[in-house]
Amino acid sequence: MELTRVEARYLQLLYRRQEEEGRRAGTLQLAREMGVRPATATGVLKRLAEKGLLRHTPYRGVELTPSGRRMGRELLRRHRVLEVLLVRLLGYDRETACREASRLDSSVSPSLADSLCR
Repeated sequence: MELTRVEARYLQLLYRRQEEEGRRAGTLQLAREMGVRPATATGVLKRLAEKGLLRHTPYRGVELTPSGRRMGRELLRRHRVLEVLLVRLLGYDRETACREASRLDSSVSPSLADSLCR
């Protein structure tokens, strides 16, 4: 399934919130973290819901579906692989590596990420 770079960023954020922090994210929180208006965040969430990656319940937040969790985990994995590569091989500091990885991670295929880990 193809995601835009923006959709991938939202999915990663939602995955971290749900799986690593154990909490759901609300539209206002997401909008604040992404630096956008709530209406913009709602539009992205609607597209992700249409793709079957999350369920959005008004006033209860966003919950990833099993497909959304799998994709979120894979996107976060690619992001982290790129961060490690940028830090260890190219000498980037962690903050810059994270920023650069965010620009690249949705474009990296799972097989390329696997190859980079070898």
